[in-house]
Amino acid sequence: FGTSGLFFAATDDPRWSITHNILKAPFSTKGMKLLFPIMREQADSLIDTLKREVGFGGVCHIDHWVTKMAFETIAVCGLGTSFGSFDDDKDHPFIFAMNSMIGGMMPFALVPKLLWPVALGKHLCEIRAHGKLVRDTCMDVIRKRRDKVTEHRAQTRDLMDMMLNDKDPKTGQGMTEDMIVDNVLTFLFAGQDSTAAAMASCMCFLNANPECKKKLLDEIDEVVGAGEMEWDHLSKMHYLDWCIKETLRLVPPAAGVARGAKGDQILGGKWRIADKEQVMIGIMALHYNEKL
Repeated sequence: FGTSGLFFAATDDPRWSITHNILKAPFSTKGMKLLFPIMREQADSLIDTLKREVGFGGVCHIDHWVTKMAFETIAVCGLGTSFGSFDDDKDHPFIFAMNSMIGGMMPFALVPKLLWPVALGKHLCEIRAHGKLVRDTCMDVIRKRRDKVTEHRAQTRDLMDMMLNDKDPKTGQGMTEDMIVDNVLTFLFAGQDSTAAAMASCMCFLNANPECKKKLLDEIDEVVGAGEMEWDHLSKMHYLDWCIKETLRLVPPAAGVARGAKGDQILGGKWRIADKEQVMIGIMALHYNEKL
Protein backbone atom coordinates (compact mmCIF):
# COMPACT_ATOMS: atom_id res chain seq x y z
CA PHE A 1 0.00 0.00 0.00
CA GLY A 2 2.96 2.33 -0.19
CA THR A 3 3.96 2.67 3.45
CA SER A 4 6.23 5.67 2.75
CA GLY A 5 3.61 7.51 0.70
CA LEU A 6 2.05 10.75 1.92
CA PHE A 7 -1.25 9.05 2.73
CA PHE A 8 0.12 6.14 4.76
CA ALA A 9 3.39 7.36 6.32
CA ALA A 10 3.29 8.84 9.82
CA THR A 11 3.70 12.62 9.87
CA ASP A 12 6.73 12.30 12.15
CA ASP A 13 8.38 9.92 9.67
CA PRO A 14 11.32 11.68 7.89
CA ARG A 15 10.12 10.15 4.61
CA TRP A 16 6.80 11.98 4.98
CA SER A 17 8.54 15.29 5.69
CA ILE A 18 10.88 14.99 2.71
CA THR A 19 8.03 14.15 0.33
CA HIS A 20 5.76 16.85 1.76
CA ASN A 21 8.40 19.57 1.41
CA ILE A 22 9.17 18.55 -2.17
CA LEU A 23 5.57 18.22 -3.39
CA LYS A 24 3.58 20.89 -1.56
CA ALA A 25 3.84 23.54 -4.34
CA PRO A 26 1.67 21.72 -6.94
CA PHE A 27 -1.20 21.53 -4.45
CA SER A 28 -1.31 25.31 -3.96
CA THR A 29 -4.01 27.45 -5.58
CA LYS A 30 -1.49 28.56 -8.20
CA GLY A 31 -0.59 24.94 -8.95
CA MET A 32 -4.24 23.90 -9.32
CA LYS A 33 -4.94 26.84 -11.64
CA LEU A 34 -2.18 25.73 -14.01
CA LEU A 35 -3.66 22.23 -14.12
CA PHE A 36 -7.25 23.35 -14.62
CA PRO A 37 -7.27 23.16 -18.47
CA ILE A 38 -6.04 19.55 -18.32
CA MET A 39 -8.69 18.66 -15.74
CA ARG A 40 -11.33 20.20 -17.99
CA GLU A 41 -10.12 18.03 -20.87
CA GLN A 42 -10.71 14.92 -18.78
CA ALA A 43 -14.23 16.08 -17.87
CA ASP A 44 -14.98 16.67 -21.56
CA SER A 45 -13.63 13.20 -22.37
CA LEU A 46 -15.91 11.68 -19.74
CA ILE A 47 -18.96 13.37 -21.28
CA ASP A 48 -18.00 12.18 -24.77
CA THR A 49 -17.48 8.63 -23.46
CA LEU A 50 -20.84 8.58 -21.68
CA LYS A 51 -22.56 9.71 -24.87
CA ARG A 52 -20.83 6.89 -26.76
CA GLU A 53 -21.04 4.07 -24.23
CA VAL A 54 -24.29 4.87 -22.38
CA GLY A 55 -26.20 7.19 -24.70
CA PHE A 56 -28.92 9.73 -23.97
CA GLY A 57 -31.58 8.25 -21.73
CA GLY A 58 -29.36 5.29 -20.86
CA VAL A 59 -28.74 3.99 -17.35
CA CYS A 60 -25.28 3.49 -15.88
CA HIS A 61 -23.41 2.92 -12.63
CA ILE A 62 -21.91 6.40 -12.31
CA ASP A 63 -19.25 5.36 -9.79
CA HIS A 64 -17.59 3.27 -12.50
CA TRP A 65 -17.31 6.24 -14.84
CA VAL A 66 -16.19 8.90 -12.38
CA THR A 67 -13.53 6.46 -11.13
CA LYS A 68 -12.21 6.34 -14.68
CA MET A 69 -12.17 10.13 -14.83
CA ALA A 70 -10.47 10.60 -11.45
CA PHE A 71 -7.85 7.94 -12.26
CA GLU A 72 -7.08 9.43 -15.67
CA THR A 73 -7.04 13.01 -14.37
CA ILE A 74 -4.52 12.25 -11.63
CA ALA A 75 -2.36 10.21 -14.00
CA VAL A 76 -2.28 12.89 -16.70
CA CYS A 77 -2.01 15.95 -14.42
CA GLY A 78 0.44 14.56 -11.89
CA LEU A 79 2.40 11.94 -13.79
CA GLY A 80 2.12 12.92 -17.46
CA THR A 81 0.73 9.47 -18.25
CA SER A 82 -2.53 8.44 -19.88
CA PHE A 83 -3.98 5.01 -19.14
CA GLY A 84 -6.54 5.24 -21.95
CA SER A 85 -9.38 5.17 -19.44
CA PHE A 86 -11.89 6.56 -21.93
CA ASP A 87 -11.09 4.11 -24.73
CA ASP A 88 -13.75 1.64 -23.58
CA ASP A 89 -16.02 0.77 -20.64
CA LYS A 90 -13.55 -1.61 -18.96
CA ASP A 91 -11.71 -0.91 -15.70
CA HIS A 92 -7.94 -0.51 -15.98
CA PRO A 93 -6.10 -3.55 -14.52
CA PHE A 94 -4.61 -1.27 -11.83
CA ILE A 95 -8.10 -0.36 -10.57
CA PHE A 96 -9.25 -3.99 -10.60
CA ALA A 97 -6.12 -5.17 -8.79
CA MET A 98 -6.28 -2.42 -6.17
CA ASN A 99 -9.98 -2.99 -5.47
CA SER A 100 -9.35 -6.75 -5.24
CA MET A 101 -6.58 -6.15 -2.71
CA ILE A 102 -8.73 -3.91 -0.54
CA GLY A 103 -11.77 -6.16 -0.78
CA GLY A 104 -9.67 -9.21 0.00
CA MET A 105 -8.13 -7.95 3.25
CA MET A 106 -10.93 -8.89 5.66
CA PRO A 107 -10.10 -12.63 5.95
CA PHE A 108 -6.60 -11.77 7.16
CA ALA A 109 -8.03 -9.87 10.14
CA LEU A 110 -9.86 -13.04 11.25
CA VAL A 111 -6.92 -15.46 11.09
CA PRO A 112 -3.63 -15.29 13.09
CA LYS A 113 -0.72 -14.26 10.88
CA LEU A 114 1.18 -17.50 11.52
CA LEU A 115 -1.72 -19.43 9.98
CA TRP A 116 -2.06 -17.32 6.85
CA PRO A 117 0.01 -19.65 4.63
CA VAL A 118 -2.08 -22.63 5.75
CA ALA A 119 -5.60 -21.24 6.03
CA LEU A 120 -5.37 -18.53 3.39
CA GLY A 121 -2.60 -19.78 1.11
CA LYS A 122 -4.47 -19.44 -2.19
CA HIS A 123 -5.99 -16.13 -1.16
CA LEU A 124 -2.57 -14.83 -0.08
CA CYS A 125 -1.11 -15.71 -3.50
CA GLU A 126 -3.91 -13.80 -5.22
CA ILE A 127 -3.37 -10.72 -3.03
CA ARG A 128 0.38 -10.81 -3.71
CA ALA A 129 -0.25 -11.10 -7.45
CA HIS A 130 -2.53 -8.07 -7.35
CA GLY A 131 0.06 -6.20 -5.29
CA LYS A 132 2.78 -7.01 -7.83
CA LEU A 133 0.64 -5.71 -10.70
CA VAL A 134 -0.03 -2.48 -8.80
CA ARG A 135 3.64 -1.83 -8.03
CA ASP A 136 4.75 -2.90 -11.52
CA THR A 137 2.33 -0.37 -12.97
CA CYS A 138 3.81 2.37 -10.79
CA MET A 139 7.38 1.42 -11.72
CA ASP A 140 6.42 1.42 -15.42
CA VAL A 141 5.08 4.98 -15.09
CA ILE A 142 8.39 6.05 -13.51
CA ARG A 143 10.47 4.24 -16.14
CA LYS A 144 8.60 5.93 -18.99
CA ARG A 145 9.37 9.36 -17.54
CA ARG A 146 13.05 8.53 -17.06
CA ASP A 147 13.18 7.26 -20.66
CA LYS A 148 11.44 10.46 -21.82
CA VAL A 149 8.52 8.48 -23.22
CA THR A 150 6.23 10.80 -21.25
CA GLU A 151 6.51 14.44 -20.16
CA HIS A 152 4.54 16.92 -18.12
CA ARG A 153 1.37 18.24 -19.73
CA ALA A 154 0.96 21.47 -17.75
CA GLN A 155 2.80 24.75 -18.18
CA THR A 156 5.09 23.82 -15.31
CA ARG A 157 6.75 20.68 -13.95
CA ASP A 158 4.46 18.00 -12.59
CA LEU A 159 4.65 15.73 -9.53
CA MET A 160 6.78 13.17 -11.34
CA ASP A 161 9.39 15.76 -12.32
CA MET A 162 9.66 16.89 -8.71
CA MET A 163 9.84 13.40 -7.24
CA LEU A 164 12.64 12.42 -9.61
CA ASN A 165 14.72 15.57 -9.49
CA ASP A 166 14.04 17.80 -6.49
CA LYS A 167 15.58 17.92 -3.03
CA ASP A 168 13.99 18.71 0.31
CA PRO A 169 15.08 22.33 1.04
CA LYS A 170 15.34 21.56 4.76
CA THR A 171 17.45 18.38 4.66
CA GLY A 172 18.92 18.43 1.17
CA GLN A 173 17.70 14.86 0.65
CA GLY A 174 15.88 13.58 -2.41
CA MET A 175 13.28 10.84 -2.59
CA THR A 176 14.49 7.24 -2.76
CA GLU A 177 13.19 4.86 -5.42
CA ASP A 178 10.86 3.17 -2.91
CA MET A 179 9.50 6.54 -1.83
CA ILE A 180 8.79 7.52 -5.43
CA VAL A 181 7.03 4.22 -6.15
CA ASP A 182 5.01 4.45 -2.93
CA ASN A 183 3.87 7.98 -3.72
CA VAL A 184 2.92 7.17 -7.31
CA LEU A 185 0.83 4.37 -5.82
CA THR A 186 -0.62 6.80 -3.26
CA PHE A 187 -1.69 9.32 -5.89
CA LEU A 188 -3.17 6.71 -8.22
CA PHE A 189 -5.06 4.94 -5.44
CA ALA A 190 -5.91 7.37 -2.63
CA GLY A 191 -6.47 10.31 -4.95
CA GLN A 192 -8.82 8.67 -7.41
CA ASP A 193 -10.70 6.63 -4.80
CA SER A 194 -11.81 9.51 -2.58
CA THR A 195 -12.37 11.91 -5.49
CA ALA A 196 -14.50 9.42 -7.40
CA ALA A 197 -16.53 8.59 -4.29
CA ALA A 198 -17.31 12.27 -3.70
CA MET A 199 -18.28 12.89 -7.34
CA ALA A 200 -20.50 9.82 -7.52
CA SER A 201 -22.26 10.66 -4.24
CA CYS A 202 -22.87 14.25 -5.30
CA MET A 203 -24.41 13.16 -8.62
CA CYS A 204 -26.63 10.62 -6.89
CA PHE A 205 -27.92 13.22 -4.44
CA LEU A 206 -28.60 15.68 -7.26
CA ASN A 207 -30.44 13.03 -9.26
CA ALA A 208 -32.56 12.21 -6.21
CA ASN A 209 -33.38 15.89 -5.66
CA PRO A 210 -34.53 17.36 -9.01
CA GLU A 211 -35.12 20.83 -7.58
CA CYS A 212 -31.49 21.00 -6.42
CA LYS A 213 -30.28 19.66 -9.74
CA LYS A 214 -32.25 22.35 -11.62
CA LYS A 215 -30.88 25.08 -9.35
CA LEU A 216 -27.31 23.92 -10.02
CA LEU A 217 -27.86 23.70 -13.78
CA ASP A 218 -29.33 27.21 -13.76
CA GLU A 219 -26.23 28.48 -11.95
CA ILE A 220 -23.93 26.78 -14.47
CA ASP A 221 -25.89 28.34 -17.37
CA GLU A 222 -25.72 31.75 -15.75
CA VAL A 223 -22.02 31.68 -14.81
CA VAL A 224 -20.47 29.62 -17.61
CA GLY A 225 -22.97 30.04 -20.42
CA ALA A 226 -22.31 28.23 -23.68
CA GLY A 227 -18.51 28.55 -23.52
CA GLU A 228 -15.88 26.50 -21.73
CA MET A 229 -15.60 26.55 -17.96
CA GLU A 230 -12.64 28.65 -16.81
CA TRP A 231 -10.82 28.82 -13.46
CA ASP A 232 -12.40 32.18 -12.60
CA HIS A 233 -15.88 30.67 -12.91
CA LEU A 234 -15.34 28.44 -9.88
CA SER A 235 -15.41 31.25 -7.30
CA LYS A 236 -18.77 32.43 -8.70
CA MET A 237 -20.49 29.04 -8.47
CA HIS A 238 -21.67 29.22 -4.88
CA TYR A 239 -24.45 26.66 -5.14
CA LEU A 240 -22.04 24.10 -6.64
CA ASP A 241 -19.73 24.71 -3.68
CA TRP A 242 -22.62 24.12 -1.27
CA CYS A 243 -23.63 20.90 -3.06
CA ILE A 244 -20.11 19.51 -2.85
CA LYS A 245 -19.69 20.46 0.81
CA GLU A 246 -23.07 18.99 1.78
CA THR A 247 -22.15 15.78 -0.05
CA LEU A 248 -18.90 15.56 1.91
CA ARG A 249 -20.83 16.15 5.14
CA LEU A 250 -23.42 13.46 4.44
CA VAL A 251 -21.08 10.78 3.08
CA PRO A 252 -17.42 11.69 3.69
CA PRO A 253 -15.14 9.53 1.50
CA ALA A 254 -12.98 8.94 4.58
CA ALA A 255 -15.50 8.06 7.30
CA GLY A 256 -12.86 8.00 10.02
CA VAL A 257 -9.23 8.74 10.77
CA ALA A 258 -6.85 7.15 13.29
CA ARG A 259 -4.27 8.97 15.38
CA GLY A 260 -1.68 7.64 17.84
CA ALA A 261 -1.28 9.29 21.23
CA LYS A 262 2.07 10.93 22.00
CA GLY A 263 2.53 10.24 25.68
CA ASP A 264 0.04 9.36 28.42
CA GLN A 265 -2.72 11.94 28.62
CA ILE A 266 -6.29 12.74 29.62
CA LEU A 267 -8.37 13.47 26.53
CA GLY A 268 -11.01 16.14 27.03
CA GLY A 269 -10.55 15.90 30.77
CA LYS A 270 -12.45 12.58 30.73
CA TRP A 271 -10.66 9.74 28.96
CA ARG A 272 -7.27 8.34 29.90
CA ILE A 273 -5.21 7.57 26.79
CA ALA A 274 -1.99 5.59 27.07
CA ASP A 275 1.14 6.42 25.09
CA LYS A 276 0.94 5.23 21.45
CA GLU A 277 -2.65 4.06 21.89
CA GLN A 278 -4.68 4.41 18.70
CA VAL A 279 -7.69 6.72 18.74
CA MET A 280 -10.31 6.52 15.98
CA ILE A 281 -12.05 9.78 15.09
CA GLY A 282 -15.44 9.21 13.47
CA ILE A 283 -15.72 11.88 10.77
CA MET A 284 -19.25 10.87 9.84
CA ALA A 285 -20.29 10.97 13.51
CA LEU A 286 -18.97 14.53 13.76
CA HIS A 287 -20.82 15.54 10.61
CA TYR A 288 -24.14 14.24 11.95
CA ASN A 289 -23.75 15.65 15.47
CA GLU A 290 -26.34 18.44 15.74
CA LYS A 291 -24.52 19.95 18.73
CA LEU A 292 -21.62 20.83 16.44
